[in-house]
Order: sequence, then structure tokens, then C-alpha cells
Amino acid sequence: MGKKQKDHFIARHTFEIRFKNRNLTFMDYKGEMGDYIIKKMDWENLKLTGSRFDIANNNFDKILFFSWENFGLQIEVSNDFEDFKDYINKLFEILDEFKKYKVGDISRIGIKSSIFYHKYGIGVDEVKSIYKNIMLKDSGVIEKKMGGKIVDTGFLAINMQSDAKFVNFTTGPMTKNEVISKIFKNDLYDSFNHKSGIYFDIDLSQKDLNFDNLDKLKEWALESSSSIEKKFKGFIDYFFSLDN
Repeated sequence: MGKKQKDHFIARHTFEIRFKNRNLTFMDYKGEMGDYIIKKMDWENLKLTGSRFDIANNNFDKILFFSWENFGLQIEVSNDFEDFKDYINKLFEILDEFKKYKVGDISRIGIKSSIFYHKYGIGVDEVKSIYKNIMLKDSGVIEKKMGGKIVDTGFLAINMQSDAKFVNFTTGPMTKNEVISKIFKNDLYDSFNHKSGIYFDIDLSQKDLNFDNLDKLKEWALESSSSIEKKFKGFIDYFFSLDN
């Protein structure tokens, strides 16, 4: 028997917290904090720009950033949400250990996942056809009325709300070359074997928060990451059920 073919995705996950007020004391210990993180993570790539620093691993596919007005992380992965959760835990471990960096009132906390998904056996033309049926239920009537054939429908954008969290997602058909050059801008993904698929961008956020400890912030981040994963998988299940 041949090897079973699998569906695949590549993704960029970003977590960020923005402060209502600048943490002006950050400038006093910025270098000390950078040195601490480099030693803890065993990473060597440090970029200093004004009131911010970024520290990355050797492949530049995992980045931690801190400034006097925000902090967070960004990672690039394949077929995975668990790595993202692991690095959320590492980020809050750093904050717990390096106590000089204080988290004040929060203007926005959010997670954004940009995902390029390929389903085995489904080409770009089939993906475009499914999107056309979702966005234009009466596409056949429209084509007849307008005297032309719809070959592409662009992107579908949806805004949702779940409790106090706002969810915005955009999705549409893309090729690998398009998603690398326009979205990821990272040659890391050149080795991804599949040439076409679905681009799925989901941003989950909440504004004006007053968390009284880091554990609650970490809990928010981990729960929100799981929520994004659930929404992504739910959309994929729905989307490809339309091809049956």
C-alpha cells in the first residue's frame, strides 16, 4: 500500500499586548533584559530599535519582542498550534522571572494566525469554485445576467464577536508563491511542497483590560489560541464539505 497522503498547512502565529500608557522605566533596563533573554533562550540574534528590541532564533522563525508600549512573540510553523502555545508559556515564564518589566493597564490584547492550508487532491480551480459558491449563491444567474463567467471572487471577510472578544477573519484562494511573497515574506516556506490552497487569516482580540496577574494573561492567551485553532478547523470542515 502507498503512503497515505495528508493535508498540510503553514502558519505564522503572533501574540501581542499593547499598553494604555508607556512603560518609561523600560529604557533603564532594556539591555539587561535583552541579555537575560538571550542567555535563557540560547538565541543570538538581537535587534535594537529605539524603545524596542527583538530577539530571534538562528532561523528567524521564532521572535520575542519587548518595548515600552507593547510586547509579544511571533513564530512560523508547519501543521502545528502546539508550538505556539509552548512559546506563550515561555514568554510568560520570562516575565515572571524578570520582574523589572511591569505589565500595566492594557489597551489591546490579541492573537493573529495567518495560515495557508492545502487539502490533498484539491487544486486551485476547485478551491476557487467553492469560494464562488459560498460568496455568490446565485453565481449562475449572475453570469447569465452579466454575460460573462466568474473566474475569481477575491476574499471573504467576516467580523464576529464571542463574549467580549472580537474576531475578524479573511479567507480566499491563493497559490504558494502568492502567500509567500504577499503574506509571509519568508523564504522559510519555499520547501512547502504544495502549490495552491486556502489562505486563512484570523485575528482575535479584546480591548481595555485590567488583569491583576500574569497567570490570567497567560490563560487568556492559551484559551484564545485554542479558540483560533477550533475556528480554523471548523471553517475547513465546513468549506470542504461543500465540495462533496
